[in-house]
Amino acid sequence: MIKKLDDTVIQRIAAGEVIQNVTNAVKELLENSLDAGASQITISVHSNNLTIRDNGSGIDWGDLPLLCARYATSKLRSTEDLSRVDTFGFRGEALASISHICRLSVLTKSSSNDDMMGWSCSYVDGLLTSEPKSVVVAEKGSTFILNDIFYNNPLRRKSVDMKGILALIQKYSLAYCGRCAFTLFNGKNLLLKTECKQSKELLVASFYTKNTLLSMNKDKMEGLITGPYDSLSQLVFILFVNGRLVESVRLKRFLLSLYGEVLPKGRFPFVFLHLSIEKEKVDVNVHPSKEIVVILDEDLLFEEILECLRNTLKSVGRELAHVPTINVSITDKPALVSRPSEQIRADYKSRPLEYYSLKRNPPSPETDFSSPKLPRSSSSENPFAIRESPVEIATVSKALLEARAELNSSSDQMLGDMLRRHVWVGQLSPRNCLLQVDSKLVLIDVPSLYSDYLKRVLLFNWERRCVEREIEPVLRAFLEKEGLDKKDLTEEIISFLNDKNEILLLLNIQITRDKIQMPLVPDNLGKMLFVLAVDIEWDLALPTLLISLASLVASFTTMPSSMRYDVFDRMRTLPEGALGYSRHLANNGCITQLTTVAHLYRIFERC
Repeated sequence: MIKKLDDTVIQRIAAGEVIQNVTNAVKELLENSLDAGASQITISVHSNNLTIRDNGSGIDWGDLPLLCARYATSKLRSTEDLSRVDTFGFRGEALASISHICRLSVLTKSSSNDDMMGWSCSYVDGLLTSEPKSVVVAEKGSTFILNDIFYNNPLRRKSVDMKGILALIQKYSLAYCGRCAFTLFNGKNLLLKTECKQSKELLVASFYTKNTLLSMNKDKMEGLITGPYDSLSQLVFILFVNGRLVESVRLKRFLLSLYGEVLPKGRFPFVFLHLSIEKEKVDVNVHPSKEIVVILDEDLLFEEILECLRNTLKSVGRELAHVPTINVSITDKPALVSRPSEQIRADYKSRPLEYYSLKRNPPSPETDFSSPKLPRSSSSENPFAIRESPVEIATVSKALLEARAELNSSSDQMLGDMLRRHVWVGQLSPRNCLLQVDSKLVLIDVPSLYSDYLKRVLLFNWERRCVEREIEPVLRAFLEKEGLDKKDLTEEIISFLNDKNEILLLLNIQITRDKIQMPLVPDNLGKMLFVLAVDIEWDLALPTLLISLASLVASFTTMPSSMRYDVFDRMRTLPEGALGYSRHLANNGCITQLTTVAHLYRIFERC
């Protein structure tokens, strides 16, 4: 027999849809405070009790009786108003639902009160427990006190998810940066405190990532994203529409497909988007907790967002390095990203090692610093004249980022993945060693690989400890050995390198008078200093110059003669930010497959 439910049961069911956990209650009250124009919001959580205080416009005495009544609101008057909603609350459900799952107390003073008096009242199941009491309140605003949250629902009365509450406050702090400051306490412990004057970039660095952020502004869309050379271990996607925090599974899928072209496998971007759309084009009345909205012409909007993101990544690519062309189709299911490296096999672990053999394209020429070029005698006055550099030191920080990006653009992530999985077999000769990778036996040219690794250490991990050595004795000894010990040449080289100290500092190399501090210990420091001063083209573009300097220093530092397995263990992990080893290593015989277990098994079968 069908019976109409009791009103109390109906109210409890409705409350359970809107307030599913404490985080939902925080979100609803937080949005109420923002609707009231608050510029300072403080949230305190203690066990199953919650207090939220703001300095908004407060609540008038005449509104208190209907404050927690369901479907009582000041935001709507007619059906037409639903298409023009520009506030968080509009249905009159949030406070009503909260009053059904806890013991709610309210302390408020409206902006219309000029004296020190405010009002205090309590609610249970949407009704006032007694007449509002007049109390002394110093500042305008409202304080909501929720005691014994879910006291009447044991299944939901569990430990408070502080991580979820903290993540929520962080997102709103970012979206309302410059308009509202937030403070969060867990008991007496301060978890978060922001100020209105803080920038979005500073908040992102504090909450999510210290990677370089790209600004994305177009028409009514603003955002911050990480570029193609910075990534996180987990996706961070924050979307606000007209100031409202919402979810969009479709847009998230498209972003993952888009970034899939430029980020390594298992790495993800940071994306913060704030969209300002005409109120008439957004339907916010489609979800109990308003986490989902319906947008008119959503596909066209997503196309604009992805196009803007695409252009932002490409613009960075033109400054730093090549960014692949990105094609994402706006359909119910995003088009699979087609990468040249994945056209044969989707899983890099099953890639045949022939991928790294000599069958690939020939390597691009690189500067060889293995032996210095002696000074040319074209200058009759001083054959040992050192070239001056017109480089502007003010551009060095940007140049280091560009150098890293340029190096990454010519890197092969698969080589790094392969070395990460290797098993040491043994040393074959002073130059070669054997590694096992999955079921393959691989011959490695150690000097080439080790030099490429050290080049990345210099450019990406410049906070390493440095070793200090004297310059003059080793430089003079080298010049004497080469028959170049002309008067004042040693002093001239040292003076020149001192002038280039600001550029060398980008590689964590510092020259002070007659001493040098550097993270690597070259085998022939005197020869390296001579080549550094005389043979380097210091008038190159600064990013290219930094790569040349790193290549030179790395070429003068050889692996210990023992070639112990622990050295290769260190090479399993590249410095943070480095995407892989140089592609030319896979083309010039540095890595050669000798045989496989399957091939050996066939030979043994014949025997």
